[in-house]
Amino acid sequence: MPYNSEGSAPLNQEEFRMYSTEILRCYKIGGSRIVKIDNFLRCF
Repeated sequence: MPYNSEGSAPLNQEEFRMYSTEILRCYKIGGSRIVKIDNFLRCF
């Protein structure tokens, strides 16, 4: 599973599940990390 080493860290278990899904989606489109900005997860 890809790891979000340079991105934001999830605050709780619910966010961890959201991050896991988004990290996979982000890697598929060529991104390298997930960052939470204004309560939205963004792929960079």
